[in-house]
Amino acid sequence: MTQPYHPYIFKDGHFVGEFETMYRDGSSQAFDPWFQDDVRAHPILALLDGIKASSVLDLGCGKGALTDAIRQRTGAANIRGIDCSPTAIRIAKQRYRGIAFQVANVPKAVRRWGNQDLVVASEVLSYIPTWADVIADMLATGKLICVGLFVPKNPSGYVPSHETLVKAISSHGTITRAMDLGHDRVLYLARAIPSGAGQGL
Repeated sequence: MTQPYHPYIFKDGHFVGEFETMYRDGSSQAFDPWFQDDVRAHPILALLDGIKASSVLDLGCGKGALTDAIRQRTGAANIRGIDCSPTAIRIAKQRYRGIAFQVANVPKAVRRWGNQDLVVASEVLSYIPTWADVIADMLATGKLICVGLFVPKNPSGYVPSHETLVKAISSHGTITRAMDLGHDRVLYLARAIPSGAGQGL
């Protein structure tokens, strides 16, 4: 069944990306985009099991629940969440203290704040035309990156396939953990290839 937030993102098979309107309407009409408020069983937390990080950048943090859970899972003392929606960031700031939440463009945020122990991109790359460049920048600046994505067989977003996603990660890093969640959802943890080392897996 179509969820109330879907038409804000895709209409008639085309990406529209009305994220700010979605978050504003979600607040006034009491729906939770992508069921963000309860992340206790979020698969990214399982992927990050045992990973410790002092600093984290969460790209497309939404209302901040997953950002806070990542902070608790990794023990990060320095964590920043960025999102394009002022409403989402306002909610995140109200709910979670001690996290630097900020309205920002994802590609610019990676270049500005990507020098972290861990950079996370959960369900955001499909909405970015330059997604492959974002992955390259994540691996150029972050020690570890975590990418979670839903890529259906006929995607409406910008990432055309799982194979293309893996190729983009492997061009600049080494995948150290992977989770296939079924229903075209995948998670990858990767580290940058050391300078002077060969590329690929």
